[in-house]
Order: sequence, then structure tokens, then C-alpha cells
Amino acid sequence: MPRFLKVFAIGRLGRNAEIVTTQNGNEFIKFSLAVDTRNGTSWYSCMLRHNTYHQNVLPYLQKGKQILAEGELEATAFIDQTGNPRPSLTLWLDSVTLLGSPNDTPTGDADLQQHLTPEYNQDEDYELPF
Repeated sequence: MPRFLKVFAIGRLGRNAEIVTTQNGNEFIKFSLAVDTRNGTSWYSCMLRHNTYHQNVLPYLQKGKQILAEGELEATAFIDQTGNPRPSLTLWLDSVTLLGSPNDTPTGDADLQQHLTPEYNQDEDYELPF
């Protein structure tokens, strides 16, 4: 029987995203995600497969930015600095959707916002095709 688990999480980045390379040469974009719940804040380590599209979104993945993350959840454990086992939740992401204000631009990239915002002239009359 097939098994399927898909997770959707809306949260804010806990740090700026960075590109990491695994031992087998795969590149991922890595960041932490804080998701508010009824019981407090849950933290997730997020791994997004690096490709051309994700390279374009990388400058927007900055600390404090709100995103919608979609992927699979993996629970693991690690040993902390005091020698105690600790749980860890990793989201292996298929996609990321940027949320928040359309004025949120990457640091030092004000010209990009101008290219992303289409010009609209309210004085023009548009005819409907029906």
C-alpha cells in the first residue's frame, strides 16, 4: 500500500538561508523555521533542494521573513553539548512560497522590486473580450 505524508507550515525564518553541500555532492538551501502553535513555537530545520529557481529565491529567504513551506517531515535525534539525546524535526521541502508584504525585497536590491511590480495605468480603458 502506498504511503504519503505532506506537511504545510507557515512560519518565519529563524536565520538567513545558506547553501550547504552534502558529502555526496548534493546542494541544499538550509534555514530554520519558527512556527507558532497553541503550545508555543515549534522550530524546524528546513532543507530545500538547490536548483536554478531556488537560486533566484535565495536572497529573499532572510531572517524574519514569512513563508509557506511544503514538504515531508522527518523526526530524528541528536546528542546535545551536554551529552543528552534531543529530538530534531527536519522539513525536506518541495517548495517555498514567499508571504508577507510585496515591498519585502532583499537587502540592497531596491531595483529588483521595480522590475517585479508591473506598471498599471488606471486611466487606460480595457475592453472585455465578451
